[in-house]
Amino acid sequence: MTAYFTHDDVSESIYLNDDASCSINSLIEISGLSQQQLDALIDVGIVVPMNDLALPYFHLHYIVTTQIARRLIDDFELDLNGMLLAMTLIQKITLLEQKLTGSKTNMHLNP
Repeated sequence: MTAYFTHDDVSESIYLNDDASCSINSLIEISGLSQQQLDALIDVGIVVPMNDLALPYFHLHYIVTTQIARRLIDDFELDLNGMLLAMTLIQKITLLEQKLTGSKTNMHLNP
């Protein structure tokens, strides 16, 4: 997956995979979230650090997650709690879709 973002009027693209990582400061800068908003996403388990260091690092796919959170705040004028609720529901829907796809695959393999 590739994410596109604008930073300092320069359009950049990043290949999102689980091999690369970014710092919390980079995630804040790219997403446009505040430290408090990102900390809240971490506290509820929407965004999970790769390590337990004082300066945590994150898989790059969380760039998309944090950008979705930022768009929810901007587009729907959500406060922190509203954004967290929406992100939790989106995460649950995504997990259910993955389970459903896995079940359909198993049904086709084992008729």
